[in-house]
Amino acid sequence: MIAKVFIWDNNMVTVFDEQGCQVEEYQGSLAQVKDLILANCLETTIFKLTSWTGPTKEITQAEFKELK
Repeated sequence: MIAKVFIWDNNMVTVFDEQGCQVEEYQGSLAQVKDLILANCLETTIFKLTSWTGPTKEITQAEFKELK
């Protein structure tokens, strides 16, 4: 299951399950994995915009849907 989705400032996506393990089939560029993530995420899935050098901001699933 998809527990957390991190969207990096370079539009790459990292996904973790409920045990904190990366889930490679949902990872890649936002354009490549966005629809797959939306089809398989839960209401409890946490979405975060993040950067290597800056703060992390939690966003809603609806906001995730609007990302390009």
